[in-house]
Amino acid sequence: MKSTVRASGLLLLASVCHASDMPLARTVAFAGLAPGPLSSLGLRGGGIQFWTNQNEIKAAPERWKGGLAKLRAMCAGTTVDVAAVGKASNLAGKWSKVDTVGQEKAMLMLGLPYVFRKGANLLSTVLLTTDSTAFNINTKGALVVSIKESYAYDGAVSACSRRDKRWGKHQGKIVQATNDKVVLDVTWADPHGGHLTETFEVDKTGKEMTHTSKILVNEDATTGKKPTESYTYYSVYKRVD
Repeated sequence: MKSTVRASGLLLLASVCHASDMPLARTVAFAGLAPGPLSSLGLRGGGIQFWTNQNEIKAAPERWKGGLAKLRAMCAGTTVDVAAVGKASNLAGKWSKVDTVGQEKAMLMLGLPYVFRKGANLLSTVLLTTDSTAFNINTKGALVVSIKESYAYDGAVSACSRRDKRWGKHQGKIVQATNDKVVLDVTWADPHGGHLTETFEVDKTGKEMTHTSKILVNEDATTGKKPTESYTYYSVYKRVD
């Protein structure tokens, strides 16, 4: 006996029964599948089979892929770190900046020249991707300007090129990660060294993301002194995929 379910729109599978002596219910929950014939689920004998259209999966929005990975692993009888696959799943996608508050002051504190500050304001698109091991950030601006970074969910420190394009690397790691939120801890050495706590968080609608940066520089370039407290600025993004 074979029963096949075609995926169309948002599909939530719950209490999927095996046709053998398995327990009555086996819960399969995942984020969602793209409209159309993206995949099929078959119940045959004592197991579950899962077929996918790989081309359509590749074209699907990033936020759907974590759920597909979990379902595919379950149907194949393999193990998967469900917690890791789900991390940042609601953040994944393409985002367009609609507002920025306080960034100019932060760049002045870092001693960034006028041309660089204007260029930084043109970094208006962020592409966030996630898989079972890492959270990836690709910030894009005019022409070919982009900043690419990747941080592991296990908390390992990543060495990334400094965003201010000065010599050296910054050291960053994930200190918190859920479906809706990722928090990074970033430090970099002089010249103009400092510490940054950076938060990416999506709202309940899944359509708006706030990127908050809390920075403490070793020396404020506008005063020549070390600040006594951190400074917070943020940007707001709308989902475009």
